[in-house]
Amino acid sequence: MKSIHFAITDLWRRKWISLLLLIQITLLLFISNFAIASIKDLKKMEQEVTRLTMDTPIYFMKDFTTEAHFDELIDDDNKRALHYFEKLYDTLYGGNYNADIFSLFSNSLPFDKELFRESLDTITYEGNYADVPTLNATDELKQYFKLEVAEGRYFNQTEYADKKK
Repeated sequence: MKSIHFAITDLWRRKWISLLLLIQITLLLFISNFAIASIKDLKKMEQEVTRLTMDTPIYFMKDFTTEAHFDELIDDDNKRALHYFEKLYDTLYGGNYNADIFSLFSNSLPFDKELFRESLDTITYEGNYADVPTLNATDELKQYFKLEVAEGRYFNQTEYADKKK
């Protein structure tokens, strides 16, 4: 019993050193836990990339077309460029190309400002409108990449039908 009393007395005399040691041990445990969790996440990411690229490579095309490019492509003098894009579209989507092709399109839709709380940070408010960011993806893309909605739900096809003027 006296040894415990002497140990506690010694720790109390050197309380700042003991507190510093406690903080160092706590930080070491926190950092090691963070490192182990990061290594596990990295392994999961590597497995997902391996799963996605196991059969075929993935190619990404980004559209950098501006209004000036559209005007140039549709211009009567530049029919050659339009035929090139028709051929590219037929090659990709016409069934001649053996690949899974997905579409992903992001946009923002204006709604009445009254429908939304102003505290939502993903929505841009301009005047009486709230611009809501949207992401449109094909069902094939969602299935291939196993995408899930973090909050809410996907729209179904019947909700896209125009039933009002």
